[in-house]
Amino acid sequence: MLCSNCKVKMKEIKTDYRYNESGLDNVILKDITAYECPACKTISPVMKNIKMIHLSIAEAVADKDSPLTGKELAFLRKEMGIKAKGLAQIFGVHKVTLSRWENEKEPVSPPCDRLIRVLYRNKMIEDHCSMFRPEIEKLKLTYPEIENILAASCSLFTQDEMGLKNIKDRPGRPKTISINAATISQSRFLPSH
Repeated sequence: MLCSNCKVKMKEIKTDYRYNESGLDNVILKDITAYECPACKTISPVMKNIKMIHLSIAEAVADKDSPLTGKELAFLRKEMGIKAKGLAQIFGVHKVTLSRWENEKEPVSPPCDRLIRVLYRNKMIEDHCSMFRPEIEKLKLTYPEIENILAASCSLFTQDEMGLKNIKDRPGRPKTISINAATISQSRFLPSH
């Protein structure tokens, strides 16, 4: 691979990479493959599965125990594919209010902070279930007892409820979100393929 700046052959390295392209300034991809230019020291990361990286980031954001920043709210909204106007309608606020939150001119309201987390988790559960629904229906024909196993998945909702109760109402310094390259494919909600 040639450096786009100085056209020198780049060297493959393993490094921690601050993933500012995510829109969040506190995301570090740990131990990923990258290319470094020996001349100008430019680093170009190799990101093979952006979807899984973003899913891992979104899970970490939704699970954090402090209020969401505006950038985190915007990240979750975009990951769910909801337009700003649509989310403002869901929240029952004016689109200007949502814009102020996302641009960090005002703090995100605590009820809307919790609601976006619930919406995100529900979307992930819905996506997960829809992927496996045909296979589950086939299994139920052969193994009727699987219904009891599936009922255990309701514990996810209990975890969500507990997670929401543990969110502190006081802002804190955003914690660094470290996503290890080796675990990107081990999302709670999607299988690794």
